[in-house]
Amino acid sequence: MIIFELMPMRIFTLLVLSHVLSLTSSGQANYPVPPKDDKLLFYFQRSCNTNTIIYELNKLPDGRINPDRPINLFWISYEKGGYREDVSFIQRRGFGLSSELIDKQKESFVLHFYSYKKRTLYLLKVENQYKVFMNINGEMAELNKLFIKCENNALGFPIIIDYVAITGKSVKNGIQVIEKIKP
Repeated sequence: MIIFELMPMRIFTLLVLSHVLSLTSSGQANYPVPPKDDKLLFYFQRSCNTNTIIYELNKLPDGRINPDRPINLFWISYEKGGYREDVSFIQRRGFGLSSELIDKQKESFVLHFYSYKKRTLYLLKVENQYKVFMNINGEMAELNKLFIKCENNALGFPIIIDYVAITGKSVKNGIQVIEKIKP
């Protein structure tokens, strides 16, 4: 108890918060992490299996970003050996993103999930590399991954969502931030 009395309240609060946040993400502790390359923007995993949706930069043959569809998405089927599978039309409607070019010169985009339009994402070029940013827990952060704890129907779509955990890296200080959304 003496340790807690000597510890500044801010440090104590940060320690407790980091412990709580580590508990919220423990449901995905044994999930595979997709290999990072210059095209990977972020990924999406679900509690029903380890298959992962990858969101990657869609470049034209000349190396520029495709302004009509700046992001490709596909599955990595870890349950079937880790190979790449296309996302179906129905899955694209559930997990896909709409995009709007907001700055042609900088090739910047505003993005929204088709199935959840309440959160705005931004595809921006930073230090010669594209990244996706969004507000996570009240601060702007680079989006790294999403995890949905749910029960799915036969088509693989969530029918009962317990929560969605959004994980990113704070733009302000580089520290990992996690927000848990309950519908």
